[in-house]
Amino acid sequence: MGDKDGVVRIFDRNKNSLLNEFKAHTNRIIDIKYSPDGKLLATASYDWTIKLWETSDFNNPPFLLDDHGGWVVSIDFSPDGKYLISGGGDKKIILWPTKSKDMAEGFCKIISRNLTEEEWATYVAKDIPYEKTCLNIE
Repeated sequence: MGDKDGVVRIFDRNKNSLLNEFKAHTNRIIDIKYSPDGKLLATASYDWTIKLWETSDFNNPPFLLDDHGGWVVSIDFSPDGKYLISGGGDKKIILWPTKSKDMAEGFCKIISRNLTEEEWATYVAKDIPYEKTCLNIE
């Protein structure tokens, strides 16, 4: 469950005990969903963001999805868990890939080059070694 202050609390329903609690957002949490396999938790907030958490370790920073131009009203996972679908107060519905491999494959269908090392450092991470983003492109 989420609260008005952006805090997520995860309970064990069988034992009626609190398992984890963490600050997820800067404003009220509107929606929370687990992926079908239980490996991801998505939270949506009035702070105009969605955060995607790995349930194996909530201490890892979440993946931030912030392309809505208003409140995120609703989220849900596709039945196969490959996508997160969100609807916002900006009247947009966005389909987000949940796995980086699927995201890269989608990009590689529409771009004609790999990321440069500088782009990799900016958009992926400085501390993750550079890799070609599209294996079939030189």
